[in-house]
Amino acid sequence: MIKANRSKDAAKSVVSIRKVKNTSNKSIEKELDELLTNIGGLAQIIPSNANYVLIKPIIMMGCSWETDITVHPLLIELLIKKLKKTGLEVTVGEGAGWGCKSDDSFKATGIQEICNTLKVPLVDFKWKIREIH
Repeated sequence: MIKANRSKDAAKSVVSIRKVKNTSNKSIEKELDELLTNIGGLAQIIPSNANYVLIKPIIMMGCSWETDITVHPLLIELLIKKLKKTGLEVTVGEGAGWGCKSDDSFKATGIQEICNTLKVPLVDFKWKIREIH
């Protein structure tokens, strides 16, 4: 699911949900493209003056995406590539839940490998919160 505020009217949100029946790489990419088309494309949800985008994937406890509590890593990879193609700088950030270490979740879900491969910063929100206090 992608939910984002339109730059023209921050009071309205755009939501699009696509159910992927076949989790092959080709099907996931097709459904992401259709989802983005349904909301008017990336340009519709990202302000034209934006330089940076933060992706917050759902990677609870480092479980596999097959558990339905974690996002499929390919979806994050494809989204990163689409955003970078538009010239945006992308960061991925998350803080794992229920007493899990975020680093363990990053590794177990494949998010860390994707970020390393695509040269995208990966931020542990839990660590940043501890650092601030």
